Amino acid sequence: MIKKLCYCRYSSAILSQPLDVSRFGMIYAGAQKNIGPAGLTLVIIREDLLGKARKETPSVF
Repeated sequence: MIKKLCYCRYSSAILSQPLDVSRFGMIYAGAQKNIGPAGLTLVIIREDLLGKARKETPSVF
């Protein structure tokens, strides 16, 4: 069981400076600010967290 999870909202600075991704369980960024069209979202999830969503978490697809 995961006790604590550190996440990062990185929209304003994505690709503008180095980021140590190992410090976070999840990083998300709205790409429209620096790297893509409006509505595009970048998500980086630590591999050990994949498949561990709670059953009450809604599915997107």
